[in-house]
Amino acid sequence: MHLVTTDHVPGYRTVEVLGLVAGESIRGANFIKDMFASLTDTFGGSSSSYEASVLKARRDAIERLEHAARQLGANAVIGIDLDFELLGREKSAMMMVSANGTACRIAPEGQAIGDLATPSRPSATPDHLDGVIHPSHFEAYR
Repeated sequence: MHLVTTDHVPGYRTVEVLGLVAGESIRGANFIKDMFASLTDTFGGSSSSYEASVLKARRDAIERLEHAARQLGANAVIGIDLDFELLGREKSAMMMVSANGTACRIAPEGQAIGDLATPSRPSATPDHLDGVIHPSHFEAYR
């Protein structure tokens, strides 16, 4: 699976755009991490416990994004955007990382479309929409 922040994968062409996909990860901070982070802020340096939490949350969000893309039969996600937010109050704040992008099927430049194997796609029931933003979700807002 190709995962890129750009609007295309160099050396490939987009054969089919399958839709918007998303993956989120929400992590809580705990008292011990907060205590060590405040000591780090006081004496200088980086907070390895918070860095590890951010890295894990980012990795989880990207894995969920990739899973949602695979559910649609994609072999690439282009235009990936990562956002980091704090939810809640200062003492009980949670960190949310969200990854969004466009699921698509790509092929090497010069390869005929007929040469691509068409993966089977699951039915578009709510059970199969884990992280997938489907156009039917917006029908209630029309």
